[in-house]
Amino acid sequence: MILRGEMNIEYGVRMIIPLLVKKDNRTAYYNKTTSGSTYINIWAALYDGRDVSGGRTYRSYPGGQATFLYNLAVERYGSGVSVRIDSRRFANAHARGVWSPDSVR
Repeated sequence: MILRGEMNIEYGVRMIIPLLVKKDNRTAYYNKTTSGSTYINIWAALYDGRDVSGGRTYRSYPGGQATFLYNLAVERYGSGVSVRIDSRRFANAHARGVWSPDSVR
């Protein structure tokens, strides 16, 4: 697996991870929150914020285990679609970590 995005999140407003990358296969997104003040709620999204999570959200904890996010990006929009991880947290918080749109367990 190649980690292709770095996330740096400051809450107080809705977070958007600015780095958009292409998704090439039907695997899960990979996410690892390496540091932060609390957990973050994350889900799979397209480049423009459209939800492709199939209704699934995940809590990613600082220093916790890797999270594999279910998604339907390639199934619905084809290989090469631009994707991101979207998040929302109603708290004063921050988080940092890495992610990849194409993971292999």
